[in-house]
Amino acid sequence: MNKPTKNTMNTNSTEIPEQEKKRLEALRRYEILDSESERIYDDLAKLASYICSMPISLVSLVDADRQWSKAHYGIPGGGGTQRNCLLFTCF
Repeated sequence: MNKPTKNTMNTNSTEIPEQEKKRLEALRRYEILDSESERIYDDLAKLASYICSMPISLVSLVDADRQWSKAHYGIPGGGGTQRNCLLFTCF
């Protein structure tokens, strides 16, 4: 019988893995969260939609507490979602 694999990213734990800490530090250094829209990212979202033949695409960044959309194509608005939101965890 196979043993269940251990989940290395336990969302109920307060301990953050070292790799995740490094990723979050890099994200903060970029100073991109909550920034204004930029055409290059909008173009990237549009290109992703075209390449994947999908009507909707997002360029999203994941912070410690939320997912934030830098650019979007095919949907109005944008913004973000709390990281523990059901929608975020499903995708």
